[in-house]
Amino acid sequence: MREIAYKMNISTRTVQSVLKKFRETKTVHDQHGRGRKRKLTKNDVNRMVKKAKKGKTARQLSLEYEKETGKSISDRTIQRTLKIEHLAYLKIKSIPKLDEDDKANRLEYAHNMANLDWKNILFTDEKDFWMETIETHCWQEAGARKTVQKSVGWPKKIHVWGGIGYYHKTRLHFFEKNLTSKLYQKILKKNLPPKCAPDCPRELKKSGT
Repeated sequence: MREIAYKMNISTRTVQSVLKKFRETKTVHDQHGRGRKRKLTKNDVNRMVKKAKKGKTARQLSLEYEKETGKSISDRTIQRTLKIEHLAYLKIKSIPKLDEDDKANRLEYAHNMANLDWKNILFTDEKDFWMETIETHCWQEAGARKTVQKSVGWPKKIHVWGGIGYYHKTRLHFFEKNLTSKLYQKILKKNLPPKCAPDCPRELKKSGT
């Protein structure tokens, strides 16, 4: 036993404990159920995930759990649990609200375009990629708020333009200046298919449609 402890660079008591565990259980691994008991059952976690997805905060979940079970649980424990379940505390995105005129216009457009041959239509768009990011939300204690120094000016960013259609797929066009009408026309002249579309069929390239 001392020889094993010397070679493994551990105490003889540790060697004795491991050998005893092996003789009793035929394994050196911890038995199932050992360790600290979890406060939340799997059903508790599933219910909290559903409530969190509906907009409940960690504090609200904590109060509801205590009211339902008579047991207390900290906000931090719930936050850790939600993170393990792949949820994150993020800013809620806002989307434009459609009024009745918007709905009517979209429906009219859909009717007018129902018989259009979309194979000759190219959809284009541009996207901004910010090279520097600043955290706006994170889990934090009320009495120890996290601070970040404000940056001077706007963070660096790069713009990307691209187009895709049934037959066509343009190359990505990268630019750094703000997109003006003049620059947009320049991008279109340089990248519009069919000549500049790698996926365009040969017969359409020759016809120029």
